[in-house]
Order: sequence, then structure tokens, then C-alpha cells
Amino acid sequence: DVGVIDLHSGLSAIVLQSGDSNNNNILEVTENWIYKATYTVTQTDIDTGSITNQASVNATAPNATIIITDQSGDLATNDEPNVIPICSTNSIALVKTAVIGGAGAVGDVITYTFAVTNTGNATITNIIITDITEPLIGLTFTNSIISSLAPGVTNSTITGTYIITQADINLGHITNSALAVGQDPKGNDVTDISGTTIENDTPTITTLTQNPSLTVIKTSNTEFYSSVGDIINYTIQVKNTGNVTLHQITVTDPLTNLDIIIELLGPGETQEFNQNYTVTQNDRETGSVTNVANATGFTPNESSISASDTVVVEAAIVLGCGSITVHNAFSPNGDGINELFIIDNIDDTLCYPDNTVEIYNRWGVLVFETR
Repeated sequence: DVGVIDLHSGLSAIVLQSGDSNNNNILEVTENWIYKATYTVTQTDIDTGSITNQASVNATAPNATIIITDQSGDLATNDEPNVIPICSTNSIALVKTAVIGGAGAVGDVITYTFAVTNTGNATITNIIITDITEPLIGLTFTNSIISSLAPGVTNSTITGTYIITQADINLGHITNSALAVGQDPKGNDVTDISGTTIENDTPTITTLTQNPSLTVIKTSNTEFYSSVGDIINYTIQVKNTGNVTLHQITVTDPLTNLDIIIELLGPGETQEFNQNYTVTQNDRETGSVTNVANATGFTPNESSISASDTVVVEAAIVLGCGSITVHNAFSPNGDGINELFIIDNIDDTLCYPDNTVEIYNRWGVLVFETR
């Protein structure tokens, strides 16, 4: 009676095909039996890296009292188990994608999804995701560890959230990569840097819309002036009405000699300047004062940006020019009546900017003159 069995407990699924051609369980002298077996490789075998197997044979001698045994070997002279090495490829691929919540403004949230795929043939365990290449301060991970990942399987349970900052919008984009690190069955690290697809390690770039805008608002404390020497008060507001920080903004108002630089002006911020101007004779003759304020600065990418505003203050001549009236008599005798020699409306320098007064006595001699 000859029997052949498989000794390796891990190969319980092995199927032996009988080698007894006579089907009588008697192995004659010089007779040779060949057994064939089939076995389906499992993931455990691949993770182990090899298949170790050994068979045994038991037989009874002709006198039925002696049991003859042997364990298989790779030669007839030994009992070494068969060890079949299995080639394993240990690799993973990390793909990082981003979705912006809202319009991409300061305070809006970007949600990152980290998809890890086992691109090898062995199980990878304890996969951890970390942020690299200019790490995003404030990036919060959820489900940051994948305990086990079988070959060909993709796990997308790890996500991260990040709140957009003003610095991000000033830059115009967020460029970032992540790193996945796991262990192969032998405890060696298996790593990959994130990419836009499984095949690459291209950083994930999230574009943020930039809308630079600058506004100048100029106002005066009055709509009209009436006399030389009147003071016009101007208020100049320079406001960043865009969504990026502006810098080196030169503010000028030639009429009031304003010339100043605003180093930085964030979105929504305003700087205000108060300037004065004194009305001149030329302004009276011209009939108005036109004042222009300008602001010119730069965006984060050094593009020029400018704005201006104009205010016109009109001269007030509500009733037109009064007639020049020269009175022919006055009586400076101390009684308080007609004490002064008055020329009506000559003091209206807007109507009569150029004038002279000459007084002669009865004999035609010039006794007084003025302008």
C-alpha cells in the first residue's frame, strides 16, 4: 500500500493526480510512479514572496510489518522542501485632485481628494498621506491612514480641506504635492508623490481668479467759490476695489502739491488724504477750479494699474456783475453820514479784475490814485 500526501499546510487546496498506472497500490521493483498536482496561487503566497512545499510517501513492506516513509526533496538524496520564489512588484500611485467651494475668495474652502492605487501585485499596508513641497499651513486631513490596500484596488477615502488665504489669491494659484508612504509585506517602504494621473508626479495646481481694481474718489467741501483767497478743502480717497493686494501706489494731486506713495493696499482697504487749495485771481477770471487726483500702482505680478478722479468747483456769480457807480460827493465831517468815498462794485474783482482809481481836484490836479 503506497500513499502520497502533501505536507505543506498552506497548500491544502492541492489536488493530486494518481500515478499508480496499475491501480493496485503495489509498487513493483524498478517501477516508477509519477504524481502530478495543481495549485492556484493566492495573494498570501505573493505577499509571502514564495511557495514552500513538501510531499511524503508511506508504504508497507512485503512482510506487512515495516512501514517505509520518505519526504520529498529536490534530489533523491535529500529531503529539502521545494521553494518556488514569486516575483513581487511593490508600487503605489497617488493622485491628488482639488475642488474649490465658492468663488475662490478668501475664506473659501478647497477640498482635496487623495486616491491611492496599488499598482503592484503585493498587499501594501499602513499607507499614510503627508503634504509636501510647500506644505499648506492649515490643511486638515481626514482618514489619513489606509490600513491595507490589495493589488489593483483604489482607495479614495482620504480627503483634506484647506482655507484660501489672501496670499494665495495674490499668487493666483495654489501648487502643491502630497506623499504616500506604505509598507510592503517585508516591511519595506513603498512611496509615491502625488500626480494628476497615476502615470505622473505632476503637482496639483488650483488656479484662483485675480480681479485687480483701483478707484480714486475725490470730493470738495463746496460746489462754488466767490472770492480770491477762498479755501477749497479736498478729500481724496484711494480704494482697492479688487481682490489682490496692490503695492507702490503713487498718489498725486498737482493742484495741491500732493505726491505720496502707499506701500501696500489690501482688498477693500482705503487710504484718505485731505488737501487744501487757495483760490487765486486767475481762478476768478477762469470761472472754475478743476482738480484731478491720480493713483498709479502695481498688482502682485507687477502689472501697472491706475485710476483718477476730477472735481470742478465753479465760481459763484449768482447775480451777474454789478454796475460801477461813482458817487460825486461825500462829506467827511464826522457826522457819520457819507463819511467815505465809495465806488460801488469796484471791489468785485471777479467782474473787474483790472481797475485803477484816480481822483483830481477842481483844478485838474491828480491828488489820489490806487489800483
